Amino acid sequence: MNAPWPSDVVARAPFSPDVLDHRAIEWPRVRRATLQAFQRFRYVYSAPAYDLSQRLVIRPADDRVDQRVVSFELRVHPRRSTRIERRDVYGNVVVDVDASYVRREARFDVSFVVERLASASRPVASARQAELLAHPTLLTTPSAPMLEVARNLRVRATSPHDLAARISDFVSEHMTYKAGVTTVKTPASDAFDIGAGLCQDYAHVALALCRAAGISARYVSGHMLGEGGSHAWIEVLLPRQDGLFEAIGLDPTNARAPNLSYVVVATGADYADVAPTTGLFRSSKGGVLQYEKRAGPVRVEYEDGTVLER
Repeated sequence: MNAPWPSDVVARAPFSPDVLDHRAIEWPRVRRATLQAFQRFRYVYSAPAYDLSQRLVIRPADDRVDQRVVSFELRVHPRRSTRIERRDVYGNVVVDVDASYVRREARFDVSFVVERLASASRPVASARQAELLAHPTLLTTPSAPMLEVARNLRVRATSPHDLAARISDFVSEHMTYKAGVTTVKTPASDAFDIGAGLCQDYAHVALALCRAAGISARYVSGHMLGEGGSHAWIEVLLPRQDGLFEAIGLDPTNARAPNLSYVVVATGADYADVAPTTGLFRSSKGGVLQYEKRAGPVRVEYEDGTVLER
């Protein structure tokens, strides 16, 4: 995670390591922000790998009123590979990469620039998507204690929006951020019992409670600024008078609503739908995944017209 900046990528991709300090920005006052990021997924194999098939969900969402993709680039090694882009049932861009032979390593370098906008309207979802996201999955099936929590929170809530906020607040207070106690395959019920985990566990517990309380909700995979891994939060889908559903973001891990420093990559029913990288290969030995990410703002515009720029 703390490796030097990959100079070969900086030289060729639309990314500069010279960014604004995101920690010094007053994000609640921001009305427009241009953000850039670099990611590298590097699989190192102990023996040659054959018939590599990789599924990548790494392109920022391009169908939102509050986010615009300015540029995107994916570089794949080995170069003797094929790629196909498609959209899944939720509208996410999925890139399928296939390589018949990998001698030592497979590398996926991702760079992008997005513009985040403080929009008067929220992202929307169709009634079909809301129906798909109303039911529990293998990772978000609630236990009996979780059903009881959902019932209690629903009784106290004054509106669907208030109920969603209460659920997010409950998860923030119930869970402790701790690495090593869960995996991406840990169901919400286990994370709830442990009372600890990472951002995907916070999201899964919140999703399980929302759906148990009668609210459609989706898992959001994306980025916060700085270094480190991807981030996860949720969006609840609340009905509008026109038959569409308004998507309202909640980040129980950080006990806040996502702001313009967040980059949305993909949404789905749970982590399995939007995992950044999954795949299969044949080899006599295994492989190791190495990952790094850098993300930062290059231009920020405040509500009063003040502009910060690199």
